[in-house]
Amino acid sequence: MTNHIISERQANKDFDLDQEIKFNSETFQQTAAADFFPRLACQINLYSDRLILSQYGQEFAFPIDEPSGKGLYKLFLLMNGTRSLRELQQLCSPENPTAITKLLCSLDDQGLLDNAAPVKTYSGSDTLQELEALTQQLLNHKLFGHSPTDIPLWQLLQLATPEIPDKVIYGFILEHYHLFSHTSYFQSPTLGFQGSAKIRHLLNELYIQTYGYEELMVAALNGIGVAAEDLPYILPLPETMSIYNGLAFWANFEPLFFLSILGSLFDGILSCFERYFVAIEKRGQTDGFIEPIRQLIESQQTYEQLNLTREIFQEIPHIDPEVAQRFKAQIHLFVEMYLNFYKAIGHYYMDAPDLLRRIAVN
Repeated sequence: MTNHIISERQANKDFDLDQEIKFNSETFQQTAAADFFPRLACQINLYSDRLILSQYGQEFAFPIDEPSGKGLYKLFLLMNGTRSLRELQQLCSPENPTAITKLLCSLDDQGLLDNAAPVKTYSGSDTLQELEALTQQLLNHKLFGHSPTDIPLWQLLQLATPEIPDKVIYGFILEHYHLFSHTSYFQSPTLGFQGSAKIRHLLNELYIQTYGYEELMVAALNGIGVAAEDLPYILPLPETMSIYNGLAFWANFEPLFFLSILGSLFDGILSCFERYFVAIEKRGQTDGFIEPIRQLIESQQTYEQLNLTREIFQEIPHIDPEVAQRFKAQIHLFVEMYLNFYKAIGHYYMDAPDLLRRIAVN
């Protein structure tokens, strides 16, 4: 039998309680004091001059005197996985909680501790709510924190002033046509979603709902003299290509993240179209242009009521916290791409020499 003495130097190694505590595990997870429930993974034997912890034929000894030995023995008995580290600090060393932390770090170094904290589960619905709340928070910050020279397009359109060129009005629909003409890029990859027949059914419903948007925008553009056969030869703005290429990437490689932002994307587009419609009604646009847009808004409002994205995430029982954290990081990129899409429409078409950016033919 091998004896191992935990030295005074080892037991008193520096550790900052304000930092997260790294406990021994296969993944070396970082665990906060309130979330760690220490449980001794060994047997305890108290003697007059030392306290012995036994594990798999090895012994780990703490040299003690009588008063400290009884206190330490009591602490070890309390470490049965029912109390958090923070609770143990408050019970056994409220004036010097760092001492408890240092002791646990020494035990952890020897592999004598387990974390008996209850496993937290994060449902798909809970994760979606967090992601949607973060998206809205970022959008609000970006919208109301912009500079006077960087006004988002839909706020510009709400002013409905005569100074806004028709090219901005028409460019709005043209860039949305480019976006929705590429929906197959980012919706088709998820139609064969594995693991749930109900989710596949809901995704097909979502695809069907957005299927007619492209045709309605073509009809509106026809109303201002842009022929359908010319549209394949008209270039979208780089920011428009960026957002549909980004959505296509996520749909192929991060399908759950892609599905989590669909609701925010379509709700945001609906909100923009509603403001846009108010602006073009004030300007007195022709019926041939305005009527397809009215139909598109009514169709989107139906989608908003159905809330298919939330139904999809109700079918997902669990999302790992690490995955949810990665999704939150990607939300920042999505919001930037989304806002840049609308800013680019306002900036380019405000001063564009021509409405259509045609592909050059030699």
